Amino acid sequence: AEGVGVVCLERLSDARRHGHRVLAGISGTAVNQDGARNGLTAPNGPSQQQVIARALREARLRAADVDAGVGHGTGTTLGDPIEIDALQAVYGQARPAGRALRLGSLKSNIGHSQAAAGVGGLIKMVQALRHEVLPQTLHVDRPTDKADWSSGGIELLAEAVAWPRGERVRRAGISAFGISGTNAHVIVEEAPDETPHPTTTTTPPWSGPVPWILSGKSRAALDAQAANLRTWLDRHPEASLTEVGAALALTRSRFEHRAVITGSTRHELMGGLHSLGRGELPRNGVRGTAPRRARTAFLFTGQGAQRPGAGRELADRHPVFAQSLDEVCAELDRHLDRPLRQVMFAEEGTEEAELLHRTDFTQPALFALETALYRLVDSWGFRADFMVGHSVGELAAVHAAGVLSLADACALVAARGRLMQALPTAGGMTAVQATEDEVRESLRHAGGVLAVAAVNGPDSTVVSGPRAELDDWQRQWEKRGRRTRRLRVSQAFHSPLVRPMLADLAALAAKLEFRAPAVPVVSNVTGALADAATLATPDYWVTQAEQPVRFHDSVRTLERAGVCAYLELGPDGVLTAMTRDCLETPAKAVLATSLHRSGREPETLLMALAELNAHGAAGDLGGLFEPSAARRVSIPTYPFQTHGYWADGPRATPVKQTRPVPESAPPTPERLGPDDVLTLVRTQTGLVLGHEEGGPDGIVDEHRTLLELGIDSLAAVRLQRRLSEATGLDLPATLLVDHPTPAAVADHLRLLLSDRPAPEGTYTRILRDAHADGELPVAVPRLREAARRLPSFNSPEELGDPPESILVSDGSQAPVAVCVPSFLAGSGPHQYARLAAGFERRSRMWALTLPGFGAAKPLPATWRAAVDSLAAATVRVADGAPVLLVGHSIGGVLAHAVAASLQSAGHEVAGVVLLDTYEPEPGLMTEVFGWAMGSILDRENTAIDIHEHDVLAMGGYLGLLDAWRPDPLRAPSLLLTAQDGPAAPGSDAWPLWRTADSVTTIPGDHFSILEAHATDTARTIEDWLRKETPCSPSA
Repeated sequence: AEGVGVVCLERLSDARRHGHRVLAGISGTAVNQDGARNGLTAPNGPSQQQVIARALREARLRAADVDAGVGHGTGTTLGDPIEIDALQAVYGQARPAGRALRLGSLKSNIGHSQAAAGVGGLIKMVQALRHEVLPQTLHVDRPTDKADWSSGGIELLAEAVAWPRGERVRRAGISAFGISGTNAHVIVEEAPDETPHPTTTTTPPWSGPVPWILSGKSRAALDAQAANLRTWLDRHPEASLTEVGAALALTRSRFEHRAVITGSTRHELMGGLHSLGRGELPRNGVRGTAPRRARTAFLFTGQGAQRPGAGRELADRHPVFAQSLDEVCAELDRHLDRPLRQVMFAEEGTEEAELLHRTDFTQPALFALETALYRLVDSWGFRADFMVGHSVGELAAVHAAGVLSLADACALVAARGRLMQALPTAGGMTAVQATEDEVRESLRHAGGVLAVAAVNGPDSTVVSGPRAELDDWQRQWEKRGRRTRRLRVSQAFHSPLVRPMLADLAALAAKLEFRAPAVPVVSNVTGALADAATLATPDYWVTQAEQPVRFHDSVRTLERAGVCAYLELGPDGVLTAMTRDCLETPAKAVLATSLHRSGREPETLLMALAELNAHGAAGDLGGLFEPSAARRVSIPTYPFQTHGYWADGPRATPVKQTRPVPESAPPTPERLGPDDVLTLVRTQTGLVLGHEEGGPDGIVDEHRTLLELGIDSLAAVRLQRRLSEATGLDLPATLLVDHPTPAAVADHLRLLLSDRPAPEGTYTRILRDAHADGELPVAVPRLREAARRLPSFNSPEELGDPPESILVSDGSQAPVAVCVPSFLAGSGPHQYARLAAGFERRSRMWALTLPGFGAAKPLPATWRAAVDSLAAATVRVADGAPVLLVGHSIGGVLAHAVAASLQSAGHEVAGVVLLDTYEPEPGLMTEVFGWAMGSILDRENTAIDIHEHDVLAMGGYLGLLDAWRPDPLRAPSLLLTAQDGPAAPGSDAWPLWRTADSVTTIPGDHFSILEAHATDTARTIEDWLRKETPCSPSA
């Protein structure tokens, strides 16, 4: 027998600090070598005695302190007596009567093993300590008579013996003797008692419902884990719900398929497990997938959502929230005429509770509640990538982002509320179901006294102004059948009516100290990311009080930045509902609210965080548990989805066999239906991976990338050939790069199979004919004109899903490399496969697909739309990490523009690498195009696949180049020029990129720098990156 044994070693102090459960301890170890004495294969008794005695000395123990032994157990008439005599000489001496060393051997369980012999014996004794029993030595009729057992110091474990924990520390010695003469002995002892001292009192971090967090690499594994845990709980009714939750949260990895169930009773939690185990969504839980960390935004609610008692339940049950609320209220009380907490938690209907709806108390109360909520979720590790607040909520957001200290933020909030409360009360605010443009058009006839106060959604606008005029205006909209709602405010905020207070607000803001935000903040005033200099000016906060709240634009900014998880911090789900209406693709977003006016605050907050956790937001519910609780229970381990890999021997062939004729033959390529194609791809992928007949259902997840499934470059070639043979199609070598998942490959094959044989497209023929005549530039106007008639988009929101991204290398070193291909037909993500191999999987590298390339894909209508859509795709794959943009040929122009766009949006760009990129000067572009496209057509073979839709897409991008202007870039840039190209040093060819910070010539021509010379190119990029980012892991 042979196998792998894994033992995790850690200092006891470190294990306790990290909250790890200690299974056993190592008391002492020793190793020696006797191969030079008796020969390599002959055991040596004195050397065995020496190694055991040395281990005892290191452990500072006597022989009698060790209760049991695991012998090496050669199973030979020579080796066994020598080992037993050695054990007798060390452990068998001076032992108390009735306390013989109990001897067993792992080989009685698993047979002979080689490299893993010793660790197997160690694991056996750790399990014996945990189960408090010494296991019987199997398959032994009687002890060997060639050893001396007469002293009684050693006894063979002929039967299982109880080994309970008691006053003495239980210990065992394990021997392993290598065939080369190396001898090892380890003494293991029981883990120290982890029971807290009875006088110790700790404040639990959470006294609400218990979350149970489960995850798996697949949905089947997740469901199996839930079923296994439920079965285990049936057998362990005494198990503490909190300790099980702690073990799940603190001792288990997080995989992409996730679920969280919550409950306060065993019945609730067991019911949730039962539903999960059956593949259902439990009533008291959430489930989701998190293939990568979800970018998250925290939303801070504005005035109008306040309610008496908001936060009371959390303050009563959670110390972090209570302490934070007390601290913020104490600071605000310095500026108020009565204690704020008293107003916040006043009984509803009382005179004091009514004060909460007075602006001078409303705004401080919202700030206090939201700041305490932020500190609570932050204490559990939930982090925001962006923050945005609505009106006064923006002050909570900038404080949370570190722009203002608590003292300064409280001073500004209190002053703002007090000054607004002092304004005349003849104003009001009304929300109407109408677009901003519709509202502004209607205000042209309102005499200039009404103003847009907030744009909360595509058809949700708030107007502010004098009450009488506002009433007339509101009635007009009601007559048009539009919904309207008067807000519960006594003044006309965000309108010219607040101007009397602005000078005093500016004077106070000028005394405050502003810092750069630690987390990007989206501005209420512009709806775009706010820069640090703007937030630090008193004028900004004056403008913020008067100008409209551009919440709709703010959410669109977040969506473009790749945010897909939103958590509202406030007394009710106001911004959550508005955000859903603002999003272009709300189905892809996770929206959660921390509190709700219906009550049950701990349950509401917990479910909100569970929702974020299940979908990949940064944060963990492990902070709800004491680390020591996780060590008190041993829940089931991961339910691996096992598959057999036995090598079957050759089967005997019968002389004669009669086989019935099948009723239907397997589908031929001409008869493959839509489901058959996917089955074919999954089966062939499984066969290439080594699974017999493609493996069982579920082993090839059609939505995971082929790289993640284990298809490397060699396997990709085999799979491409198998699919070509199975379908009868002449598939290009780039198939699996252009279509990176089994599902994508199947979709592409269906398209090819549905219209074979397909004649070459009109514009592809025009391109080839122009090339044959040596007049390729002549084709450009016709391609540009044809592209104008294709579907197009003007923004990433209009496009919907960002352009497809393909993982070409999966490493761990920063930064994340994102490669932008050229838009010449025949180019694509496949160009970067060999460059990725040159990095040897040290770095994570993605290749983007340009929007518009691929059948039925809309083209960008403008250069800005192309850049913004690629920037959105880059943000999604970067997952918060610094980005290195790489672009080849004309793709370098796009890469440079994307980098500039990302930097302006606040994303960290580590650098830009331009691979033989020429500046797109109008007078030269047709000439450069003729040379580059002609070279592609000259090189065309099975590795290049030129499609009609890609030819037209190329025409579209050629038309966009007229709008290109070089964008300023702060990040370092590198231009790599091909040694054997038209722009080689000293040639009179076209101008390369003029503004690169560094220029290096590399071996190869315009194309081979990504092919035969890709390793040289990768090495040059890595060397440059080390110099530019000396602190990066790749340095």
